Amino acid sequence: MRASRYFAIKLVFVLVLAGVLSGCGFIRRRLLGGNRASGEISTPPPTPQGTAPAAGSSTQAPAQASAPVAAPAATGWGVLAVVPGGSGSTSDAASIAAVASVGPRYMRVAFEWDLSEPQAGQLSFNTQNDSEVAAIEGAGLRVFPTIYVGRGWMNGNPPDARSGGSRSFPPDDLGTVWDAKTGYSPTYYNFVYQFFSHYKGHFDYAAIENEANSKLFWGGAIEEYVRLLKTAHKAIKDADPHVVVTDSGFVASAWGVCIADYYISHNVMGRDRALQLAVTFYAAESRTGNRRITTPAEVERYLGQAQVKEQCRRYNYVLDNVGGSVDALNFHFYEDYNALSIVTDFLRLRAQKTGLPVRMVTNEIGQRGPDVAYAEGADQARSIFKKMVTAQVVGLEAAVWFSADTVGTAAPSPDKVGLFGSGGLLRPAAATFKLVAQTMAGYKFKSATSGGPSLYRYVFVDAAGKPTLEALWTEGGGQAVGLKAPQGSTQAIVTDYAGKTQTLAVSSGSTNLTLTDAPVFVQWK
Repeated sequence: MRASRYFAIKLVFVLVLAGVLSGCGFIRRRLLGGNRASGEISTPPPTPQGTAPAAGSSTQAPAQASAPVAAPAATGWGVLAVVPGGSGSTSDAASIAAVASVGPRYMRVAFEWDLSEPQAGQLSFNTQNDSEVAAIEGAGLRVFPTIYVGRGWMNGNPPDARSGGSRSFPPDDLGTVWDAKTGYSPTYYNFVYQFFSHYKGHFDYAAIENEANSKLFWGGAIEEYVRLLKTAHKAIKDADPHVVVTDSGFVASAWGVCIADYYISHNVMGRDRALQLAVTFYAAESRTGNRRITTPAEVERYLGQAQVKEQCRRYNYVLDNVGGSVDALNFHFYEDYNALSIVTDFLRLRAQKTGLPVRMVTNEIGQRGPDVAYAEGADQARSIFKKMVTAQVVGLEAAVWFSADTVGTAAPSPDKVGLFGSGGLLRPAAATFKLVAQTMAGYKFKSATSGGPSLYRYVFVDAAGKPTLEALWTEGGGQAVGLKAPQGSTQAIVTDYAGKTQTLAVSSGSTNLTLTDAPVFVQWK
């Protein structure tokens, strides 16, 4: 992708999706901290990593599965940054510096085929794609690429005819018959194979296209996207087998209604419960005023719309047909932290039905907020702490934060808030992001001693398997908590979301902690 156009394309997307989901808006939103809205139901606690809802009937899983790759102990964090007031590029110097300053492992960047191969047979490794790899790696980060077909000689769409249309179209030679050597498209296979052969060892993950269920980003049929994904998976595995290949991720704002629709139509749960689940999912978006889905009746209204039915069909078609062609499922998410398990539970159920991997990543996760004051204050920072911890609890092995603001814009969904202010200035939320990413590095989720609705308490083990880290917070007021210390511990180092620390002594194997609305880590020493 031409990075300088990325943010503009993101904003244009909202206009298309608004028509698809009647205001379901842009693909990324931001979580609003604070108390639940009046009348909102309690959300379920996150499902611990490795569990899954009841399995349904199986369907055919096409393509050959690759060898499993061991998941890391902790979530690998990344950032996709567009710095306010900058060039609008996701990989200019200011954006790269901002990302590196908050301590993630990855930076997401998009690569378009026509940049590396402007004409058939003229593949080059001295292009903007390559300069982006060099600059990001030079800052000590690893690239999390999204691979785009884009437009050009491969599909007859001029490279400069991008505004108002889809980002990618299928290559002209994308067929319907699988070839054992080149998949469904020889030209695409050859490009992807050569690109990943050249960068063998540089990439841990790769996403194929972006939100292929959206016509703004994918101009072909969803069936064509699946054939493209299968081809990309084969080419990447032939070139660099260790790369974890993911799908494009789906538009975040359609998950709630599509999950409810699936649960109802497949008798996974009762209609009333499924509709309530969707209400829960959209709580953050409703509070910021971007959408008003606060009753089951409003969910029913969306489910009756033809556009919504088509979006859900695309979601389900991909999930039904990519078993063996992805190594991890990818989704996009901007809702409340305690709605994260709604998506991961659904994907685990679908994995059981279709032979999909149970591994999950998100190459786009972010936060909603009403205004810049929220973005620059403590509320966003506290919410980020909770969402990052929850991401590890539900088993995401990699997560890329989308950090650009859309607050104050004329877009129908101006509720996204970012980590950075103008010129890459770090907000309190950025410091919290860095604190959580660094504190949890190397830790693995062990258990939830309390998963809400008022007290959230999660235990993590270190590389030696010892439960030396906990994350805790309350909702709805302060609470005194007695903490049993691991054997041999003499003190607890308590660090809140803003980095403020205190040391508590362990007496008779325990210590007492008074929690407020500030989430904290407890490290046992």
